[in-house]
Amino acid sequence: MKKVILAAMLSLAPAAWAATISIPITDIGTFQDYTNPNTTDTYSGTGFVGLYSTAANDVDAWVHLFGLESSDYSRTILQADLSALAGHSITSATLSFSILDGGAGPHGIIITSYDADGTLRYSWDAPGNLGTVTGNADQGVNTFDVTSLVSSRLAGGDSWLGLHLQGTDDCCFMWTYTDPGNDRTPDSALVRLDITYDGQGQIPEPGTYGLMAAGLASLAWLSRRRR
Repeated sequence: MKKVILAAMLSLAPAAWAATISIPITDIGTFQDYTNPNTTDTYSGTGFVGLYSTAANDVDAWVHLFGLESSDYSRTILQADLSALAGHSITSATLSFSILDGGAGPHGIIITSYDADGTLRYSWDAPGNLGTVTGNADQGVNTFDVTSLVSSRLAGGDSWLGLHLQGTDDCCFMWTYTDPGNDRTPDSALVRLDITYDGQGQIPEPGTYGLMAAGLASLAWLSRRRR
């Protein structure tokens, strides 16, 4: 009987758990053509849009691609809504994407965190620097550890993560088209933010605690009566 009572009492304690959330980040540019030279346009929500410079397009422009080309050609700016993770601690976070077009690497990449607010604005250079991650990208699937960047945003109580990606050398032209004109979709780059977080299990309502306490009291009374 004591074992039964102990097991019931332990069931009252909040259970620790861990889970992983995968956030798809797709091309959210709403312009119809391959490029949009109106760099005053903005785009809202979780997603990315490619950036062209004058070297690539004669004028600065938004573009339907996930661009990580040579340092003066194309870049990418993205944001992700983290509000669902408020109050949780992060154990790991990775940003992954697929490069399908251009030449082979390796190609140096820098990922810069900035203060996002849910609206993407054209910014050839990172619109702020809240931390960086560097590494190399190549054709195929690439994965970067961005745990420090995500953790700092959540620790600061922010609801959005902003990331700016660019090449750090002039060795390579690497990108993934994301427009129908190139037989692709907004999700062709398969950009994903995978976050593992931990916390506490759901705590029972006060009424539930009362019922469970009454049940435990009954078990204890029966135990004493049996002895």
